[in-house]
Amino acid sequence: ITGIQREVGSQATPFEHRSFGEELALCQRYYYLWSIPLFYHDGSNATAIYKPYELPVTQRTDGTASVHTQLRYYTSGSAANFTPANLLSFTNNVRINATGLTNGRGFVDGKLNVDAEL
Repeated sequence: ITGIQREVGSQATPFEHRSFGEELALCQRYYYLWSIPLFYHDGSNATAIYKPYELPVTQRTDGTASVHTQLRYYTSGSAANFTPANLLSFTNNVRINATGLTNGRGFVDGKLNVDAEL
């Protein structure tokens, strides 16, 4: 059954219609499975990444970020998996701090869980 709206009290209000995109964005404020867009990182430190990534949906509060799939760092045509030293999650971005990379210039990709549940 769809198209039903429950009301408290004796006064009915207009039926609230939301688009799929609007409803999805409201849900993603609490949890977002985020594929990091492949980007080129030209680091000033030859072995570290400190990069803030803007989230497409603002979270309801600072949350918790965790690795969903292994993060990869591509340099000189080959990929190497890496584990971030830490992930910091804020309402509008996630910061990745990684050390021990072969050099600071290359491409990064992977998936992160961003969780701002109640």
